[in-house]
Amino acid sequence: TGKTEFSLTVTRNIAKNHGSVLFFSLEMGNFQLVDRLLSATGGVSVKKLRNPAELDEGDYHRLTSALQEGRSQDVYFVDRGGLSADEICAITENHISEKGAPSVVVIDYLGLMNHKQERGVNLTQAIANSMSKLKAFTKNFNIPIILLCQLNRDVDSRAVKRPANSDLRDSGSIEQDSNVVGFLSNEETEENHEGYQRVKFSIKKNREGDLMDSTFKFYKAQMNFVEEFERR
Repeated sequence: TGKTEFSLTVTRNIAKNHGSVLFFSLEMGNFQLVDRLLSATGGVSVKKLRNPAELDEGDYHRLTSALQEGRSQDVYFVDRGGLSADEICAITENHISEKGAPSVVVIDYLGLMNHKQERGVNLTQAIANSMSKLKAFTKNFNIPIILLCQLNRDVDSRAVKRPANSDLRDSGSIEQDSNVVGFLSNEETEENHEGYQRVKFSIKKNREGDLMDSTFKFYKAQMNFVEEFERR
């Protein structure tokens, strides 16, 4: 549920607090990502952004403020598809040389990376090799990586659909190599009358702290997550 939108919400909050983000989008182009950032920052639906005739004066005012805010922030998008772990690390090293070290690197998402699966090497091992390279990079450069990942389809067939670590798709190395593993799951299947769904973010592995749940309001039209309750 909303992996990209959640990572963009994290990106906006890091940037608002004077951090910088290098965001690798292997699925969406730069214009789509900027639309989503503007929508979330300005509180204007993506549908309206794509149909300017629907925008009113208040929308234009909010979008102008969102553009001004965005220009002052350090968010860098790389929208090349099919990048390998080696290429992501090389691009990040070049970014560090030119712009300085980012506060965080976001990769959207693992399943669209080129894992350079050679003959005789299965996909699970190829993904493990990619994870090992990303793990070494984040350790050597002391830069956290947020790596988005899909779940196995088996979770949809269960009576209780809240995901667990075993649901991570394709490789156990994802859980093994990660310092923190968090899952998004629907608490409500449809938007309520206030225009949002409740979504739970559950941390199921945390080498640095406690396991916890947080509940968010997910405003799908504006591509934005807002924390609803205190963590527990």
